[in-house]
Amino acid sequence: MLEPADLPRLDDAVIRLRRLWSGPTSRHVDELRWPGVELSTILVADTLHRLGSEEGSPGPEDEVSVAAVAARLDVAPSTASRLVDRAVRSGAVDRRPSAHDARRTALALTTTGQQMVSEARSHRHRFLGSVLADWPAHDVSALADLLSRLADAVQSPPRG
Repeated sequence: MLEPADLPRLDDAVIRLRRLWSGPTSRHVDELRWPGVELSTILVADTLHRLGSEEGSPGPEDEVSVAAVAARLDVAPSTASRLVDRAVRSGAVDRRPSAHDARRTALALTTTGQQMVSEARSHRHRFLGSVLADWPAHDVSALADLLSRLADAVQSPPRG
């Protein structure tokens, strides 16, 4: 049963965790070797990578659109378009006309974008590994399960 006293603690923890990866002073972005690249560019590149890696995701004959990025990031299409523009200017993303619809564009990671994703993911894993190094393995596993469950629930909140 949900304990009302737990909600403020959970809210505080979620806010503090979000600050870890976002904001203009994020020490983690500065530690990567991509000077001048904003966190949003790495986020767009990671989103394209994830959209291309998931089961049921676009296959080679399908294309990833700005609308798909917007849906995945849960932002307005105009916001996604600006983020994608920034990622294209940084060299992480390639934008080309859709092979299936002349009114759309298709997005793809460049080699630079793939390197960004790989490096950012490795950095996050190293950081999380160092933070959780003293935790018992079963606690880390339980945390991963519960955070995944929370992320799924937030992504598809109950209606009603």
